[in-house]
Amino acid sequence: MNIKDYPFAQDLITDNQGQIQQVIINFEDYQQMIETYEDTGLYRAMIEVKNETPLSLEEALAEVINSLDLTQKQQLLEILEQQIFEAEEDSYQDDEETLAELKQVRNEYQSGHYVTLEQYLSKD
Repeated sequence: MNIKDYPFAQDLITDNQGQIQQVIINFEDYQQMIETYEDTGLYRAMIEVKNETPLSLEEALAEVINSLDLTQKQQLLEILEQQIFEAEEDSYQDDEETLAELKQVRNEYQSGHYVTLEQYLSKD
């Protein structure tokens, strides 16, 4: 076993019978080999699915959500509700109709056109 028979090998570590146990290579060569290996795996995966019909966004989301257990779905719901709340809150601050309604309510309050809670409750 000659080291020249093994590309990239800088040294060979053998056992007592002369069987190669480890190969020492340059770290940059190792990184390149790993990258090539990963690229090959990615390429194989791409070839495997190239004739498949792609899912729509809705189908992909439904498939992912269906794969979740109940606890994970509840966690997802909490995240979505929080994000929806924040998005709605942001949109209210910029919405012309909402701003106009708030201005109208403030004007009515300032001019005395309002009912207190006690007045409202005593109407029964």
